[in-house]
Amino acid sequence: MVLVPSLASAQAQDQRPIVYSVKFVCGLQAVIPTRPPTEPPVKPGNYATAVNIHNFHEFPVVIVKKAVIANPEGSDPGPISQRLEVALHPNQALEVDCTDIVKLFAGFASWRSGRSRPR
Repeated sequence: MVLVPSLASAQAQDQRPIVYSVKFVCGLQAVIPTRPPTEPPVKPGNYATAVNIHNFHEFPVVIVKKAVIANPEGSDPGPISQRLEVALHPNQALEVDCTDIVKLFAGFASWRSGRSRPR
């Protein structure tokens, strides 16, 4: 997920955005039979990432949320979600969980078969 906070005021036109990327893992990762040196992307289990975002500034900021599915090198590129802007007032915070991340992909018919998919 890529987070791009920016100032909410008109004075912010000269400000460069700050971009922060976080890795998210959502859903069930089944056991994949492999032999060293090959490893699955994550160990078997049920994963539910939650990302906390806190505006520690003394002014409002706008957070732009976007998620990208990163497929293994050599595979077709994964889908890129729609962008969603969220305003945070000074010292406000929000949590982005797997349900929120899946909603960013509204309109995608399916997830790539055989890959761990958000649930």
